[in-house]
Amino acid sequence: YQVSLRFNDISVAEAFDLRYCYIDDNFLASFDRVALQANPDVMAMANTTVTATVEGWFEAVSADGSRYRQEFSCVDAVEIAAPGNR
Repeated sequence: YQVSLRFNDISVAEAFDLRYCYIDDNFLASFDRVALQANPDVMAMANTTVTATVEGWFEAVSADGSRYRQEFSCVDAVEIAAPGNR
């Protein structure tokens, strides 16, 4: 897999984990929260609403050895809180 996170078209993180959630029937990408909070570009966006884009691809292999590759991209507006706010 390769999954990236962009805020206002500025690359801010790469996922360190991708896992499937059977309950919600979707994939969950994990990003390093501490690194995001320390990113100078993200800090400059504090107290604003930005366009967040998560995009990338993953590949799966079935029990019979066949491969499946899926590319994806999703966009939404998110608010960047100032440091210390949760």
